[in-house]
Amino acid sequence: IRSVRLFVRGFPRGSTQRDMRRHFEKAVGPGDVLDVSVRGLCAIVRMRDEAAGERARRELHGQPFLGIPISVHRFRGIKIYVGGLPEYCAPEDLRPLFQEYGPVAECGVVKGVVPSLSPSKLFLSSRSPAVLSSTDDLQLVAGPMFPAWE
Repeated sequence: IRSVRLFVRGFPRGSTQRDMRRHFEKAVGPGDVLDVSVRGLCAIVRMRDEAAGERARRELHGQPFLGIPISVHRFRGIKIYVGGLPEYCAPEDLRPLFQEYGPVAECGVVKGVVPSLSPSKLFLSSRSPAVLSSTDDLQLVAGPMFPAWE
C-alpha cells in the first residue's frame, strides 16, 4: 500500500495543520490522514492509500473549509521552496542550476517586499527526485540557499 499526497489551496490565511487535519478526518476517517503540512496558503495532506486520497479529493474539492471553498488535487511531482536568495536572482539564472539534475517544470522567484528584511524566494517544481538532492550543496555568490520541499 502506497500513501498518496494531496495538494490543497484556497483556504483562509491563518489556517493550521490541526484545522486541516480535522477537516480531512471528518471526510475520510482519522486513520486515513497520515500527516499534514501547511505552508502559507497551500498544504500537502498525505493520505493512507489511493482509495483514501480519492475519497478525500471527491468529498472535499470545492467544499467550504472555515467558510471558504478549497481546491483539492492529487499532488504530482516535487515542489521546492528556497528562501534567502539575494535580490538580484532571477528565474533564468536559477533554472539552469537545477536543470543539470533533471527537467524543471516551473521556476519562479518572488521578490521580497523590503529586500533587506525579506529576501527573495524561489519556487520550483520537477518530477525528478535528483532535482531535490541538488539543493544539498548548491551555493550562490552571496552564500548558501535555504531549501525546503514538499
